[in-house]
Amino acid sequence: MLLIARLVDHGLPEAHLIPTLWIGLGPIGVGSLALVRLSMTASPVLGGYDSEVQVLLRLASLGVWGFGRCGSPRLWW
Repeated sequence: MLLIARLVDHGLPEAHLIPTLWIGLGPIGVGSLALVRLSMTASPVLGGYDSEVQVLLRLASLGVWGFGRCGSPRLWW
């Protein structure tokens, strides 16, 4: 949301500065993907609780993604 507002208000930066706009999405993507992968591979360790833990980890992943998408980007840094 912040990125789109910046691009609308100020236009595109110079070509060599464009990757710096997207660097903040890294922690969001890695964090949510790690939780999803953990939910898929942790079933041998969890025993009988694997389905409940999978649901909780996927909800946590959705929370991380949603917070990064709509929350304050300053809190990530």
